[in-house]
Amino acid sequence: MSTSAARIGEPEPDYGAARAAVTFTMPVSALLALWMTHPMSELRDRAQQILHGRVPADQGRPEASGEIGDLVDVFREVTITRERAMQSQAEMVEQMRAILNNASVGILFTRAGRFELLGHHMCQILGYAEHGLKGHPVRLIYPSDEAYAELGDRVRALPGTLTHEGLSPG
Repeated sequence: MSTSAARIGEPEPDYGAARAAVTFTMPVSALLALWMTHPMSELRDRAQQILHGRVPADQGRPEASGEIGDLVDVFREVTITRERAMQSQAEMVEQMRAILNNASVGILFTRAGRFELLGHHMCQILGYAEHGLKGHPVRLIYPSDEAYAELGDRVRALPGTLTHEGLSPG
């Protein structure tokens, strides 16, 4: 019992208005919170669609204003820039393939000990189709592990050879 209610002869306080205000305010606050976070949910869903390649970055974006709208705009610019870079990279790879396939010598590129890009002439020299080598370990074309290791040591010793540590001294 509160000190004001303990006074004799004074009426008990009416908390009905306060209860009604709380009863009304809580659901309204919850709805307001859902409404405010809806653009973030849309942005998250949109980001997942773009990252998985289901939709282009410049189509359909959540409508929002304020900080969330600014975030949507930044995200859109980042994804469009990423798509442009990927397109540019794809064009460069196609140009490299054209060079590889029309070279009169055998050329190949490896990455992390695996075949990455192979020219037509190199595939003929090795006796494989490109799809038969791409992604497979380079070790596949050597007669033994020792021969593979020996050539690797000799190549790394060449001046100007690019290794994981950078260019070898030359």
